[in-house]
Amino acid sequence: RQLSADKAVILVTHRPLSMAACDRVVLMAEGRIVAEGSHDDLSEHCDAFRDLMLAEGREPAGRN
Repeated sequence: RQLSADKAVILVTHRPLSMAACDRVVLMAEGRIVAEGSHDDLSEHCDAFRDLMLAEGREPAGRN
């Protein structure tokens, strides 16, 4: 995080831990943007994002 403090960084990943560290997440499916927001916002409001997290073996934030 310190190396990118004054830069815009585009990170392409499916790893939940990498997404959790990002300020903003853009979820794409079939080449289209389907959702955009913080990791916590998407975990709470986006079924597709929650499904991705569960498929990766991670419980979405705020869901116990």
